[in-house]
Parts: sequence; C-alpha cells; structure tokens
Amino acid sequence: MTADDVAWLIAQVDRLGLRELDFEDAGGRVILRQGVATRPSAPESKAAPGPVVPRNVIRSPGMGFFRASHPGDQSPGLQPGDNVENDAIVGYLDLSPGFEIVRAPARGRIARLIAQDGQLVGFGDPLYELG
Repeated sequence: MTADDVAWLIAQVDRLGLRELDFEDAGGRVILRQGVATRPSAPESKAAPGPVVPRNVIRSPGMGFFRASHPGDQSPGLQPGDNVENDAIVGYLDLSPGFEIVRAPARGRIARLIAQDGQLVGFGDPLYELG
C-alpha cells in the first residue's frame, strides 16, 4: 500500500463522513479513525472470546447499515435455501450517501440470515451463514 493509496482512503472517509474505516488488501492493513491513520497493534492474548461464528459465513466488507437488497428494489433479499454463486451480489452496505456492494466469497446455499435488514454492522461482521 502506497502513500497515495492511504491519501485516497482518507479522502473517501472525509467524503462519506465515516468515523472509522478498516481497510485491508494484499499490500497491508490501514485503520482510519476520525482522520487519524494507524497501524493495528498485535492482538492481546488476554482478549475475551467473542461469539462463536460458523466458518462458512458471508462477512461484511466494511461498516454501514446492512441492506439485504438495493433500496430501489422491493424484493426481500436472500432467504434460507437460496443458492448463491461465487462473487454474486448478496446485499449492500448503506453508507449514506453511497452504497458498498456485498459479494459472496464462495458458492453455496443460504442456511441462515445472521444480520437483519437495516442493522448497523462493522467490518467482518457475519451477515449470512452458508450451508
């Protein structure tokens, strides 16, 4: 990740009015909070265990309000039993004023809806369980 990449991310955070952005790619990870870029510290070994999350899940790519379908579409979105293909659009993050597409990381069948439509989700939060 170059300095230009970080500058572009900072501009996007300002443009969208976000308080926090956690971005990771092959070049590294950057967390931006209230206009301050930091590198994450090593995880603490004494951290309390989080909730148990199934391995085969579709996770949120960022922070925003989860939308099961595009606001212009009246469909209810995916339901248990629906099949999804790798890289298929499975939802949206409402960033107000924009949206970020949520894609399936693998082919599978929706076993369970974890996040509710309109729920505030963070980076990596589980949205759907694949069966």
